[in-house]
Amino acid sequence: MITDTAGRLEQSLAVFYVSDYNQTNLFPGMVASLPKIMQESSHKTVGVMGSLESTLQSYLAGVFDNVKVTVTSSDLSDETVSRNTVEVLFTISDNGREEVIARLLPISESALTKMMKHLNDGIE
Repeated sequence: MITDTAGRLEQSLAVFYVSDYNQTNLFPGMVASLPKIMQESSHKTVGVMGSLESTLQSYLAGVFDNVKVTVTSSDLSDETVSRNTVEVLFTISDNGREEVIARLLPISESALTKMMKHLNDGIE
């Protein structure tokens, strides 16, 4: 069993990255799902940022005593490739301790985008 804050965050994010929005009949529309956010925003960074922040805030509130999620974006594009990276900053209070943890989420031209396309289309 994972008990440290960073480990619990990683485990929760792993579930969030691969969860299917419609994977349950008991709680329709209640599954936090990165693939669903990517689909709804058409991989546009601005749309991903807003949905990501609110969805993660709600989702992780059930995992930790207190959590604040802040999402920012960096454009790493050059002449040949369009790349946007979203940084997610988690300020987590749990069991009397506070930790700040940051994660990068590449949005365009990334392995994550290719994986989502493969999962959605079954190609590539």
